[in-house]
Amino acid sequence: MVKITTTEKSTDTEAMIDEHIITTLDQAKALFDELRLRMINGLGSDLMTTKQLAGKLVEKPTKLYHHMEVLEKNGLVRVVETRIKSGIVEKYYQVVAKRFRIAGDLFNAEDEAAIGSIMIDALQEMLDKTLSEFKKLKHASSDDDCESNEQVFITHQKVKLSPKRIKKLHQKINDLTDFLKECNEEDGEETLLTLVCLPLVERSDSNKEKSKK
Repeated sequence: MVKITTTEKSTDTEAMIDEHIITTLDQAKALFDELRLRMINGLGSDLMTTKQLAGKLVEKPTKLYHHMEVLEKNGLVRVVETRIKSGIVEKYYQVVAKRFRIAGDLFNAEDEAAIGSIMIDALQEMLDKTLSEFKKLKHASSDDDCESNEQVFITHQKVKLSPKRIKKLHQKINDLTDFLKECNEEDGEETLLTLVCLPLVERSDSNKEKSKK
């Protein structure tokens, strides 16, 4: 059990592992939820109670309690300290890893459709959120105020990469996510980053013909 004396960011915590492998369908369901992903990102490398995290995310604590229990039950966060304050038990949570990856053998014939559906729903939520925030920024920005617009970066590219290059790209993305978690500042300006990297699947000739009709 780890002991800390303040709620400030502390180096006296259990070490987070670099990567946690998702090995069950229940873990995948727990992870690929828009709010729970926000909770994991909100925790970062800090220790927080659910109430403290709710304040950071500008959400009601009652909305987060169930989701925190789901994350803990599936081994995605852990309790590193328990305090009793005015007769109330306060649990301080920590994310178990810097990043998460789905085990390749989880994509078997039985679970593949379920996993695919979960990931598609999660991706749809993220893209909808990104588009919603972009629309709000567009409406809020005046023609004379270009500062906000200059902070927007959009890229959409299709490239051909060797297995070696793909591995290097994944490492760079991991390094970027680690950097973002480390430089997250309480008094900084909120910035949304949505990044999707996926292999493209070539359609069969029969499917191409159908799409032309």
